[in-house]
Amino acid sequence: MSTSQDQLQPLPTLTDDSWYTDDPTHLKRKFSEADEATWTAENLEIVIQDRLSVLRDTSFDHPDYPVQHMDIANGYLYKYLRSQSAADLDLAIDHQQTYLDLAPNDHPNRAIGYNRFALQHMIKYQQTKDISCIERAITNYQMALSIYPDDDQEVPELFDSLASAYIARCKALGTMEDVETAIKYCTKSVATTTHDSVDKPGRLNTFGSAYQCKYDMNGERSDLQLAIQYLTAAYEILPRRHDDRVRVQVLTNLGRAYQRRYVVLGAIKDLDSAVELLQEALGGALFKQQRRIILQHLSLCYKSRYRTTDQMMDLDNAIHCSEESLQLTPLDGYDRANHLRHLGAAYNSRYLKTRAENDVTMAVKMYEEAIALTPDDHLERASQLQGLGSCYHNRHIFTGSHEDLDKAIGFHEKVLNITPGDHPRRARRLQEAGCVFLEKGMAEPGVENTLQQLREAYATDPNLALKLSDFQRISTQFDALRAGIHRLEESVAHAFSPAKDRLAAGKELILLYLLVELWKPAYNLVSSLMALLALVVDWSLEYSDKQRLVAQNARLGLSAGGIALMAGEDVYEVLKLIELGRGIIMGSSIDLRTEVSALQEANSPLADRFIMLRDQLEGGTNTPAEHSDQPHYIDRHDAGLRLQKTIQEIRQIPRFGKFLLPPSEEDMKAAAAYDPIVVINVSDYRCDAIIIEKDKLYSIRLPNVQRQHLDHLGKITKYETEMLEWLWDTIAEPVLRVLGFDKPPMDGQWPHIRWIPTGALCRIPIHAAGFHSDGSKNTVMDRVISSYSPSVKALIDGLERHSRSYQGQSQHKAVLFGSNQLRYAPKEIDEVEKICRAMKLEVVRPQARQEIVSNLDNCAIFHFAGHGLSDGSDPSKSSLVLGDNEMLTVASLLKSNLRRQAPFLAYLSACGTGQTKQYRLFDEGIHLIGAYQISGFQNVVGTLWEVEDRSCVEVATRTYEWIKNRGMSRRSVAEGLHHAARKLRSDWIDEISQPRTLNEIDSIIPHDHDIEEAADGMGNGGAVASRDMEPLDNPVLNWIPYVHYC
Repeated sequence: MSTSQDQLQPLPTLTDDSWYTDDPTHLKRKFSEADEATWTAENLEIVIQDRLSVLRDTSFDHPDYPVQHMDIANGYLYKYLRSQSAADLDLAIDHQQTYLDLAPNDHPNRAIGYNRFALQHMIKYQQTKDISCIERAITNYQMALSIYPDDDQEVPELFDSLASAYIARCKALGTMEDVETAIKYCTKSVATTTHDSVDKPGRLNTFGSAYQCKYDMNGERSDLQLAIQYLTAAYEILPRRHDDRVRVQVLTNLGRAYQRRYVVLGAIKDLDSAVELLQEALGGALFKQQRRIILQHLSLCYKSRYRTTDQMMDLDNAIHCSEESLQLTPLDGYDRANHLRHLGAAYNSRYLKTRAENDVTMAVKMYEEAIALTPDDHLERASQLQGLGSCYHNRHIFTGSHEDLDKAIGFHEKVLNITPGDHPRRARRLQEAGCVFLEKGMAEPGVENTLQQLREAYATDPNLALKLSDFQRISTQFDALRAGIHRLEESVAHAFSPAKDRLAAGKELILLYLLVELWKPAYNLVSSLMALLALVVDWSLEYSDKQRLVAQNARLGLSAGGIALMAGEDVYEVLKLIELGRGIIMGSSIDLRTEVSALQEANSPLADRFIMLRDQLEGGTNTPAEHSDQPHYIDRHDAGLRLQKTIQEIRQIPRFGKFLLPPSEEDMKAAAAYDPIVVINVSDYRCDAIIIEKDKLYSIRLPNVQRQHLDHLGKITKYETEMLEWLWDTIAEPVLRVLGFDKPPMDGQWPHIRWIPTGALCRIPIHAAGFHSDGSKNTVMDRVISSYSPSVKALIDGLERHSRSYQGQSQHKAVLFGSNQLRYAPKEIDEVEKICRAMKLEVVRPQARQEIVSNLDNCAIFHFAGHGLSDGSDPSKSSLVLGDNEMLTVASLLKSNLRRQAPFLAYLSACGTGQTKQYRLFDEGIHLIGAYQISGFQNVVGTLWEVEDRSCVEVATRTYEWIKNRGMSRRSVAEGLHHAARKLRSDWIDEISQPRTLNEIDSIIPHDHDIEEAADGMGNGGAVASRDMEPLDNPVLNWIPYVHYC
């Protein structure tokens, strides 16, 4: 006997949060937690059979007949979610179709019927990847939407479902129109959902996912930033239930977005945030589907971290996550190919580290399985082929297998054939293809002949690489080389791709150009790469991230000037290129602190916006705004994007077309109106002095200097006279001779040179070069006064600040700090205080860090006598040591802005305040002297390495006496320090030229009590006492380290 309709057991109950998406394209239907424990596939089958029995007993024309089909369809859908049987899903679709065919157009459940039919087809798409399923889903969602009144409570949910469907189609087909449509529906969905609705987080989540999809299509950072903003807005209003399903989705998507931004910008904080969010999501994941998706993204994060840390633990974690993710994926799972690809990538990375054959074998196997599961026209196929090509290329590198190399070329060419011309990953794929072609072109034997062919071909036709149109007919090594050049040139020029990928391709190509000595193509290329490097080191990055990125590209910056000179370029073009390639971090800080009073008069709103964004970037914090339905979490990255757009707008204003652009040739000449500027450029190919005078720019080659010599000198911290003599013969004397400074000044009017060294020369005392002990006066110190600057840009900036007057400016305070850990530091402060008071300056002697910082705001002079600490691994952590674990670090000073007050002098009487131990960051000026310059001080006196405690007192006293007698000016600081150092040198010459008496010898030998004091940081004033927290060998030439920056 059949069961009546009234006796039917009810199907599982829908709950408000039971509809969810792990991802907008991976729609899934779940029961409430209680239902999930109760309803097994077997129980559902019993209920369905009861309903089918009732259906068979119901006449075709009965009003309930269509509804019974929809009820059965729901039962099969629930069963499918437990059984994952395609037959159950097909039966659900068939019964739902029957309901729609039979129910009258005005049936009250018809809109629900369309909605369920659309959902069933979205799930069918997950199973089959049949695009027609998405088309049917979109059509039925639209039909449902046409029935509901505009103010119906179901409308926002339909908008959200339509957005998800369009996102799915965009991901499958790569059509920008689909994602734009999705964004329109997201806008409507969010706008029609109240702020306190439980559905709000889920709809903001879809909005963020739409912008992530758009970013994947066009590579625009602004879209990724919007994704993060919407997802953050969702995160902020999430309920705090650990296992909330929407919460897990939002955490997952936000973690993915941070990981993607890390890939683009390289900010370590983004990667750390991604790992933290994904681990939290993993802890709340209830279902296998959620867990495997989260594990996959965690694997990506660990791989990214491995590339930064080179720690095997990160790579092993990446493999572990990918393996577990794959184990949780059904053999016919819609995303199995994606999990296989990520596991293959992890094995491939480990192969590069371990060279274990099993790793590359597993990587190839994973990629091949992924390709077998993916339709030919699917967007992910290119990524799978790219990975497989990379595996064969890597194996060729280690084994030399020509077969593997040919396979790699074949796969990479297939990748390019199916990658759209405007795809943001095309540059990366072009780079990989170019590298495998170069590998083939430069294979032994025959590489020398191939390179000679290339030289000869370029001599007659510089564009030969661009004329190779049919890469399928490569038959010689020369053809392969041409193909590689073409691919890499195309990658560098691909405007739709991230700057980082284009820069990587250019670095591969420049090596070939330099090997073959193709100077003109190398110059054209390096000019493009310098512009890309400026984009890679983004405004919004923290100093530590900027340092890492600059260090990775240091050789490029060092090479740029030498390449331009070898190409025969104009001296100004050479200088412009040198400036672009060095001082990148300092340059961005100078730009952010630029004076905007003239802009305020020309366009106050733009000036106010520039100041607001500048302050946000300098402050280094994220600033949430008031609650609203729009994304409101504005962070450094958003500020960086907005600042770029603001600068472009400012350049459209009359008279501001050069706003924050490199200095012009006329600007450089104007900076040399009174004193010449000498840039010593060091590269692998040549060393030159580039001289800027008030009416001309020119260069002289320094043929006896090689970069290797300077690299060696840059690593030592104790100079002998022979080294100073070598510096004179090879660098200083040729420069002074050309400038006409071939003898000491006879009238007491000392010429003044501003030196701008590059590379390892930044640590080398050009001002001390010469033959000091022979009485010949063949020394820099006996011919000219020397000052230094990190770059031409910094020098011009300083001159502008010096000449600018400020209303209400008050600079009548001297802030003095002396460490009680050094014997002579308090004496030095006492002497400086006397002179400052004689100069009518108010003197304050703060002891605590905060008190010092607050007094810097309105001081004329800051004098520090104490320990300096140079951090070898992170220059931004170098510091002045205040005691009691208090320090003034480079990083903290770089965030301060005293440019409005423009204090006159920072005198840093400590060891190594102008020292950078990271050789890849020599050109960045990231040291204490540079930090005080950037913060706003007009003059900074510091040291190149360790200094003797007692000598510091004499140098400081003589320098300040000179300033007191000559007035507070840049010139007086340079002169005072110069004459103080000359006096120390004179004492040294006297000391080495006369035999010591027994009493003199005894006075410089440390006794027991002196050694005890030295152990406590209190030297006796002899050779033992140093102002370095990490003392090196005892100083010998104690007059050398002092330098003046302006």
